[in-house]
This record gives sequence, structure tokens and C-alpha cells, in this order.
Amino acid sequence: MCQAARADNKQVCVINLDETAVYRCAMKAKGYVAKGRCERTGRPPARFSNKSLKRGTATHVSLITHMTDIQALLPQFVLLNRRTFKASDMPDANTSGLEFCRGETAWNTASKMTMILEHIASKLESRLDEMQPVILLDCAPCHVNHKVMAAARRLQLWLLFVPARLTHILQPLDVAAFYSFKTELNALFLANQDSTGTLLTTDWIRCLCNLGKTFWRGRAWKSAFHSVGLLGDQSSMTEELQCLGLSRQIVVPTIIPKEDDLQEIWPGRKVVPFKSLFWLPAKLHIPHID
Repeated sequence: MCQAARADNKQVCVINLDETAVYRCAMKAKGYVAKGRCERTGRPPARFSNKSLKRGTATHVSLITHMTDIQALLPQFVLLNRRTFKASDMPDANTSGLEFCRGETAWNTASKMTMILEHIASKLESRLDEMQPVILLDCAPCHVNHKVMAAARRLQLWLLFVPARLTHILQPLDVAAFYSFKTELNALFLANQDSTGTLLTTDWIRCLCNLGKTFWRGRAWKSAFHSVGLLGDQSSMTEELQCLGLSRQIVVPTIIPKEDDLQEIWPGRKVVPFKSLFWLPAKLHIPHID
């Protein structure tokens, strides 16, 4: 199990960051036909209410933490492409906590990740003397870029990576957030679209902003971190993890791992950026985070 490290007696704040696609229209589930169910989730397939709007995909970069007071400070990001979304479509400053970012593409990139880390650090600047933020990420290419790691070092943010192919059971956002978020967002889309399945850009943005306040900032996410074994004594992990024999806390030595060991948890064809990863010279020890 991954555990955050503590230095200088600072409080550890684990922040899970990940991306999910958000379409510009609602999806309607087809009939519950057994042959049509997804093998992994068991859920029925879905179809778009307006296929012409499927192309207007955005990327929602979501952040959750186990600390309620910090969750209220965290921004959420919506990455858009300039061809689909005009500057005039962008909302004025609001209290939803969403940051809308237009670029050449709606995909997340290393440069956008650097910008996102800078936003996170600026929001948490007043707490850095007493708290050590640890950003929990999967091994997507835009996360493991050496420029992103250099930015994290400059901003005093520690990076903690979920092993490749295990995010569906080890990442709080995947386990406890994204499915509920998309279900509630889809319901808002259905309620606001017209009879042809069209959703105006202004209504689409308003739906995202509404959930920014009620879903991301309006919930406590501590149980999600407990369920994947990141907090406490790991007694409340999901059944899927317990079935794998991970029902107890595993003590891992706080020495720098070997490069060959890291390759086991890194994506198969990716080279481990060893020097970029281990920039922190402090002597670390594993804390118990309630």
C-alpha cells in the first residue's frame, strides 16, 4: 500500500488528481440487455442523445482530499479546445471552484499539468508551513513528465504514483467519485437539453459549475481514501482489495527503491525518470494518518 511520508512534523495532506472526459450532451442508457453489459462494470451501454455534440469533448481535471477544510480550497479544472469553445463562452469569475482553460486541445499535457500544480500551490500557499501536500497521480504520460516533476519540486509538492493498471482499485477518484459525478452531471444535462438533445454551451457550463459547488466542494471524501488503504489502519478497505490479501498495513522501508523495482509499477514501455523522481533529500518515515 502507498503511504505518504512526513517531514519536519508537518501534517500530511493527500490530494488525488485525475482526469475524466466530459461530453457536451447527455447520454441515455439502452435497455438492460445482458449481452450488452460492460464486462468490467456490469453496466449497460450508453448512447448519446445528440451524436453531433459528442465531438465537443472536454477534460475535467478533478481533485479530492481527505481534509474537508482543504477540499474547500482546491480548484477543479475544465480543459477545452479553442475550436469548439469561444472566449465569449467562458464564464465570469464564480464561486464554483472551476477553472476553465482553453487551448489547442482539450487533452491534458505536461505544460497544462505544470499550470495546474501552480494553481494548487497558490491556493495552499498559506498552509504550506504546517502542511505537506502529497499529490496522488496515476502514471499517465502528462503526469510522469520530467517538467511536471521539476515544477512539483519548485512548488514544494510531493508526488505519489499509483502503479500502472491498478488505478481502478487504488485511486479514490476512480473508486468513489467519477461514476457518481458523471451520473449526476448526465441528469443535469438531460434536464437542460431541448427536445433534439441539444445543450447550449452556456447551459453546459452552468451544469458543470453547479456540480463544482455541490459535488466536489460539497462532499467529504475521507472515506474514499480509507477504502483504498491510504488512511488509517486499512481496516475499511474495499472487498476487492481485501480479496487480494491486502487486509493489513504493510510496512515499506523508506529507502530509495531500485530502478528495476520501480519498473515493475511503471507503464511497460516507459522509462522510469529516476533522477526526476527522487529530488527530496529529507529523511522520511511513514506516518499514521487517521
